[in-house]
Amino acid sequence: MKWHLSASLKNAPFDESRWQHAGPPTSLAEAKKGRNEQFTLVLLITERTPEFQRVTERALERLWRYQIFHPRRLKGHICHASGEITVGAIVIQRIFLEPFGFESATRVVDRFDRRHHTGRSVGFTYATLPGHPEIGRETFTLRLEDGPPHQLILTMDVWSRPGHWSARLIPGLNRWIQRRSSLQALTYFRDCILAKD
Repeated sequence: MKWHLSASLKNAPFDESRWQHAGPPTSLAEAKKGRNEQFTLVLLITERTPEFQRVTERALERLWRYQIFHPRRLKGHICHASGEITVGAIVIQRIFLEPFGFESATRVVDRFDRRHHTGRSVGFTYATLPGHPEIGRETFTLRLEDGPPHQLILTMDVWSRPGHWSARLIPGLNRWIQRRSSLQALTYFRDCILAKD
């Protein structure tokens, strides 16, 4: 992990080849040696089916394009021709803690669309690659609950522990940063998908 000035990192081109041979993604067993946290936000509750469908389409598009985090906090790049989350794809992350930032990467290990008795759950899981400040996995789940009322719920489920010496410098700081960025991501995602209604 190498720190840069945020201004130079924000506009630099992504180098996909740098991460293609970074090593294996964190296994589930290794991730579960860390702590687990879940962050959930109800994005929409509505009786109106057309509104629910419109907002759900926008939410799915943002989810599959990894447009979850505010770009001032995290700029992501999916290394796949489709530009969408796909199993096996590397997701390069540029994380900004002004005035500095760094680049890390994850690999998508699961993409799912599951029906259940109250609706659907769609989402993906990625695992950190060597060089990431965390050792872990994160699952993003969008729950589409059939109504009435219809509900759209986003959950971020994280298993992680510090993976780089800089992440262990100040005990608790890494966890605080992760919690803060996750909560900000939930509200940013909600605001983006509701902006047109």
